Amino acid sequence: MAYVFDLGNPATNANPFPEFARLRAEDPVHWSPAMKAWIVTRYADVKQVALNNREISADRLTPFFRTIRDCAGCSPRPSRRPPSRTCGPTSRASSPI
Repeated sequence: MAYVFDLGNPATNANPFPEFARLRAEDPVHWSPAMKAWIVTRYADVKQVALNNREISADRLTPFFRTIRDCAGCSPRPSRRPPSRTCGPTSRASSPI
């Protein structure tokens, strides 16, 4: 079974330092499925991540909204129409608002 770092575990949360030492030694950039996040434990790696916000980001929403905005047929400007008429094919039977 693969190692899973989880601060939700009461034992880990009570004393995380041995877990961080293990991660630094064995898996310094660790994906934690329990936390759904990358755990970066070495100073040089943390510094690189912190200073490189163009390529590395914790922002999970901007790419999602960029995908929604760029979908085929979407209007780039706000609309008062319901989303079904703004993004996607429109029905000939539907009347404009």
